[in-house]
Amino acid sequence: MIYSRLPVLFLGTITSEKYGAANAAIASTILHNLHKAKNYGIQDIADMCNVSVSSISRFCTQIGLSGFAEFREILMNADLSLEQQSFHEEPDERYREYEENTVSAIREVSRSIDREALNRLISDIRQYDRIAVFGLLKAQSAAISLASDLMFCGKQIYSNVSFSEQIEYLKSAGKNDLVLIFSYTGSYFEGVERSLSQSSLRARVWMISGGRQHPSFIRNVLRFDSRLDQASHPYQLLYMATVIAQEYMYQYSDQ
Repeated sequence: MIYSRLPVLFLGTITSEKYGAANAAIASTILHNLHKAKNYGIQDIADMCNVSVSSISRFCTQIGLSGFAEFREILMNADLSLEQQSFHEEPDERYREYEENTVSAIREVSRSIDREALNRLISDIRQYDRIAVFGLLKAQSAAISLASDLMFCGKQIYSNVSFSEQIEYLKSAGKNDLVLIFSYTGSYFEGVERSLSQSSLRARVWMISGGRQHPSFIRNVLRFDSRLDQASHPYQLLYMATVIAQEYMYQYSDQ
């Protein structure tokens, strides 16, 4: 995993709720005081956030955790480090290296796309009327990009930045649903992967990924080669979203 579970849950909560909403405020306060919070019990967390203990317990379950014990686990293992792409002293050299990293990442995808899988995915998008597309953190930008582009192609696609809402959709989706998941590494979310299986999901599920290993509940994979570093993410996924939309338009624009 490039990113730990905490930013996935907390940033998803902050961006999916109204400004000042209880869960968003709790997530924001904990992120601002992360180092202190790692040593706090549930009462200390509640005092820091100016809420009751029951509010913290409710926060844990509403963002998709089993309870405060699991919350403590992800808090202790939180890693919010960002990889530095360049160490040049000259700004122009740093900008050039950022550019080279981005361009080379996109070229890597272009040269390695599984074209047969791409065509099968496009055919599914054409056939299904109920489609959802999801991703976590930066992968969600690719999901929104694809949903936006396909809207202009006459396909209405559902998406949601909330992790818990994504999981609820997955669990409730039926055989007439198509679900696309953008995942840079091939991992969607550790806890969910253990609770879902192909037999428990009725929807047709695709994952678009640069990883070589995928959750057991994923039925179909559109993959590409990737270094799986932060410098390439999310540009490779955004490029894949563009390719899918453009190929869909090319193949079905006359229909």
